[in-house]
Amino acid sequence: MEKANEGPVFYRGVYIDAPAEKVWEALTTPEIINQYYLRPIHTLELKKGGKILYGEDGKNIRISGEILEIEEMKKLAHSFSFTSLSDPPTRVTYEIGEMGEMALLKWTHDQFPEENKSYQNISYGWDVILSNLKTLLETGKVLPWPKE
Repeated sequence: MEKANEGPVFYRGVYIDAPAEKVWEALTTPEIINQYYLRPIHTLELKKGGKILYGEDGKNIRISGEILEIEEMKKLAHSFSFTSLSDPPTRVTYEIGEMGEMALLKWTHDQFPEENKSYQNISYGWDVILSNLKTLLETGKVLPWPKE
């Protein structure tokens, strides 16, 4: 049974000048994810119940989750937890719609109990990631973000 969402929801929809297959590939291929995501992907098991972990190495995992739903070329949903916070897990859902030669990517992050620290962190991070993903797929380059 799906958990009802009573807290805040972070949603973005973006049109990408790339076919749906390329968007799916960018969401599910570690070498591509590492180009646009804020943290490198450590583990990605593309099956229901599979792990999804982000971090520099196996000892420095920053984000952990489990694949909740996978429908090839259409939908990927996983739980999401910052390992440094005690906030409860939330859910990230990517849905891809075909629009001729381009795609519509719907990105939802929900199941927050309130606007907690996790919600504050993702409210900035997802816009950076989504902008980077769109730019990469349309130009072959990522945005020139300032180095920390």
